[in-house]
Amino acid sequence: MPRSRDMFHLMEVFSAVVQAGSFSAAAMSLGMKTSSVSKAVSKLEDSLGTTLLIRSTRTMRLSEAGTYFYDECQQLLQKLATIENTVNQRSGQLVGKLCVTASVAVGEHLLGPLLPGFMKAHPGLAVELRLSDSELDLFAEDIDIALRSTPSLKSSSLYSKLISTQRRVLVAAPAYLDTAPSLETAADLQQHKALIFRAGKLFDRWTLKKGRERHQIWVDPALTSNNYASLVAAARAGAGIANVFEYLVKDDLAKGQLCQVLTDYEQTDQKIFALYSQKRSTTPKVDAFLAYLKACFPKEPDCISN
Repeated sequence: MPRSRDMFHLMEVFSAVVQAGSFSAAAMSLGMKTSSVSKAVSKLEDSLGTTLLIRSTRTMRLSEAGTYFYDECQQLLQKLATIENTVNQRSGQLVGKLCVTASVAVGEHLLGPLLPGFMKAHPGLAVELRLSDSELDLFAEDIDIALRSTPSLKSSSLYSKLISTQRRVLVAAPAYLDTAPSLETAADLQQHKALIFRAGKLFDRWTLKKGRERHQIWVDPALTSNNYASLVAAARAGAGIANVFEYLVKDDLAKGQLCQVLTDYEQTDQKIFALYSQKRSTTPKVDAFLAYLKACFPKEPDCISN
């Protein structure tokens, strides 16, 4: 029988495999090798003298003993987490790890610069930042908080808190505008080269509002990219018109390297939400990070800065 410390580790690995649905996915969430995860589960089964996971070449399912053991593991691990949180609250110091995910743009330009201040305030807490423009599964990836940017939040089993709002703007380089066709109305965009963001769905229909009028313009993509930085760089080089978040081009606009166009039109603001699971909704480290984000993130689009 493994020592208690080893047993808790094996239980955590086993639980991660069940939640993730595969050894490889569990390995990724735990930061381990797939072979190490497999060995840990086998060691746990050997120590208990029973099969917990029934494997085939393509599928994996819990045995009857595995189902019972998993349920008991969850209760025990949750109890340990509660004890740890209570001790942290009484000592006034946060310890452990906080895992946060955000889009590449939000992470690099807004969240990244704020993290050192939070880390300085909580030196006992290790922060892991995962940047991805894909929506990661908080449960499978063992993520505490996800920052997601969207006009409105879809129905979700997760808890959410509005952190900030960000504005979209249309920008182009002065050199491009000097030689490009006239650009006075939203319809004129169809005569221009568009620099378009694409992460799965192609964002080639731009919706602009002017007063009560709403215009949906299908633009012709001269460049598509899943990275906003490359679109801003292309716009700066005179390749066309980019539809990006204002905080990404604030410095370029101030320096005159880019110009905002169609300023009498507006687009729907994007909201930044913090999402977290019900299980962690009362965790001190999550509460502390949410409070820090609310205090440090700009509240209005006009206030957004790098």
